[in-house]
Amino acid sequence: MMATTNHHSLLLGVCCCCFLLIGRIVADDVPQVLDISVSDLGASIDRVQEAITTQGVFTLTGLPTPLTTAYHTLAYNLPRCGTEKDGRTERLGDGTLRTTYAQKSMHASPRFLQSSGCPSGVTDAVNYIRSELEHLGVEVARALDKVLTFDSHTVSLGGGDVGSVEDIITQGENSHLDHIHVYTKDLSDPEDIVVQWEEKEAQQQQQEEEDGHTNGVYDDTLTLHIDQGVFLLLILPPGDSNFYYEDGSSLKQVPLNIPSSAGGDGGMRVVVLMGNTLKSFIGTTPSVRPLPHAVRMGVTSTPRLVFGRMFLLPAAFKSPIPALKSMTFKQWTQAALIPRDDDSEEIAFARRRLAGECKAGEIYCWMQCMANTCSGVNEMPVCWDTATNELCPTHDGLHHKTCGVGCAVKPGSGGGVNPVSPTPDPNAFCTGSTAMFMDGFNWMRGPSTQCVILFTRSWVLDTAWKFALGCIGVLFLGMLVEGILWARRRYLGYIRNKMGSCYYRSFGLWY
Repeated sequence: MMATTNHHSLLLGVCCCCFLLIGRIVADDVPQVLDISVSDLGASIDRVQEAITTQGVFTLTGLPTPLTTAYHTLAYNLPRCGTEKDGRTERLGDGTLRTTYAQKSMHASPRFLQSSGCPSGVTDAVNYIRSELEHLGVEVARALDKVLTFDSHTVSLGGGDVGSVEDIITQGENSHLDHIHVYTKDLSDPEDIVVQWEEKEAQQQQQEEEDGHTNGVYDDTLTLHIDQGVFLLLILPPGDSNFYYEDGSSLKQVPLNIPSSAGGDGGMRVVVLMGNTLKSFIGTTPSVRPLPHAVRMGVTSTPRLVFGRMFLLPAAFKSPIPALKSMTFKQWTQAALIPRDDDSEEIAFARRRLAGECKAGEIYCWMQCMANTCSGVNEMPVCWDTATNELCPTHDGLHHKTCGVGCAVKPGSGGGVNPVSPTPDPNAFCTGSTAMFMDGFNWMRGPSTQCVILFTRSWVLDTAWKFALGCIGVLFLGMLVEGILWARRRYLGYIRNKMGSCYYRSFGLWY
């Protein structure tokens, strides 16, 4: 009896050791993201430095209880009370619907909520979250300043100076962006979606087993990308595992698992992820790692709400990096949309997503597709404003009559982004094309003037003889129309006179 008991105890001990060993191996295989309390940021500089230089991401805990309450209030009410007029809804690559509510940060009011049927508690929740993200941004900036040293100060065209991350937070207060994303998986045909999703996961798993890695192409909700800001603060739902990032060591795409709400802190975390500004626009020592990340939505009936703030450098500040040749932050962020020769397929797809409506040989420029007139081997088409000599703004809602297709030198395949250098023809009669001048009559005065589209998009009056022929054609067309109207009036008068004569004759015969 004693021998049997000893054998059982020995077997139990061996099993426990095996389970512990397996658990340790699995734990070592899963990358660990630094999870640190806000109150410990200043005292954990070494851990913060390792997180931002090797991974590019860490999470904040120890958050105030009202932040958890405000987030849950917003996550429950906004998907129910928000309307199509409040935000912008788009269908993403895997069929997920994403509604975006975006606004400038502290000096902007949530007007989209004031005009909707949302209760006042939703507006209060938004304002509280925004103020809390402002406070957390300052805390994170101070911690980063203890780790990072700017290689050189960056200055603005107006004489401003930025020498630390906290300076960016302060001087960029009118530039930071708040955004709320509500993701909803389309459940119009749940059975088909579940089957398709399971098939994709099975194919992905098979590919991973064959290739030995997870760097394959995924059917992502949002493809792998790097944000251009200084850093981002994201509030993800408790228990969320839809946020994927590229691990700095293995380069595998792995999920960032947020604790569930069952924990003592309610699973509330603020994710801090590094953008590309500090590395590629300013330059710091040590260098930070901008975080490549993606979103993969599973099938769910619960909307996924993400509240984020992107901290941005003011648009007029110039890069101190010599290779960028004093390019402003605005030019740099817009140039990031230009496809590069070394882009992966999914990055190139993300850059071109907004211009996907244009056919081959055209680019999307000022709300329309324009012909690509660049023929040089090292040239590429860009939407260029000849009045300001910079890339055209795309989302300001204003009419830019001087925007048209310009030719720029392609960015080099190695290193940073080369400055955009358009080469429009100075002898051109006009550039680009437009069907209407919204600010009244205009004179044709060279390459700073938009070409006129006559009747159909293929008839662009881009030379002097075409413009003259168009003017003569419109004049003759007007004369033809007036002639037809004159003939119509004569014919109708003749008909009326003839009918009146017949009427009077018949009247006389009757009596």
